[in-house]
Amino acid sequence: MKVIGHHVYLEHLGPVIPFSLDPHTKFESAGLTRAKEIKERQKLRINFAVGNKIDNVALTVWLERATSTHGFSGPLDQKQTSGRQGPRQ
Repeated sequence: MKVIGHHVYLEHLGPVIPFSLDPHTKFESAGLTRAKEIKERQKLRINFAVGNKIDNVALTVWLERATSTHGFSGPLDQKQTSGRQGPRQ
């Protein structure tokens, strides 16, 4: 996991997945209020939507519990049709 500018890069089952952070991205873990506070190698969960058919836009970011084995949350085929939307239910 790495943060560069307005992007978080997470490894998941081999490939590295980029997630864009924007002013609407919410940080929901105690002590985590912005991207600069994320430390390399921390495990994160990201609720995201796909924008422009190719961009993974992070809606919510929070720290993962130490027992988890996954670095992100959400299906890769999620669509964003208009405006900011959360995951499909």
